[in-house]
Amino acid sequence: MLCLQNQWIHIDGDSLARDVFYDMNEIFGLGWNDKHKTLENLSQGGGATGNSSERPLITFSSDTIKFRDTPNWYPLLQGVKRGCPDVWIYSSGLWDHPKNTSDAKYYKRTKALANFSASFSDCEIKHKILRYTTPYQLPSRLMLNERAKRYNEIATELLVPVGFQYVDTFEMLSSRPDLSHDGVHYTGPGSKWVTNSILNLICPSSSS
Repeated sequence: MLCLQNQWIHIDGDSLARDVFYDMNEIFGLGWNDKHKTLENLSQGGGATGNSSERPLITFSSDTIKFRDTPNWYPLLQGVKRGCPDVWIYSSGLWDHPKNTSDAKYYKRTKALANFSASFSDCEIKHKILRYTTPYQLPSRLMLNERAKRYNEIATELLVPVGFQYVDTFEMLSSRPDLSHDGVHYTGPGSKWVTNSILNLICPSSSS
């Protein structure tokens, strides 16, 4: 996609967001072939570091469940040696289920990100994307999907007014248990469907 050449794409989220990171590395031919099941910070590419590469830099950070006054990409600014991420993809909610995060706590954490996004003016973030929490497909966890929908509603209420566009991955995948290999994660075609939906939102007139 020409619109993402030499761009910095940062992804905040959980193991499902990590799959988006791997999908993008594959789409842009960045040579990351092994999908490690790690939730440590990940980085691949190099176009955003100031060299001659036209390929994007793609970074991933986890720990979105922790309350912060700044997003996960903020500490990376010095290392990247340029402005903000050109694309910020944020997703949260999956890990809040086992923690039984209340609506009030989820609201407080997401509100902090919204406040940061509304007031931050050091550099421009061209695209801010909210990836909805995806539904559980395991019969034993279906009752948690009402909470997932509530998390998505809160995130939409707070983040859309400060410039986020959202991808409704909950609705996309709610009737597709065949795309989940374990009832929680959507790898392979399911994950690529989500990733391509995000990319089409960023570059609507481009094709990969």
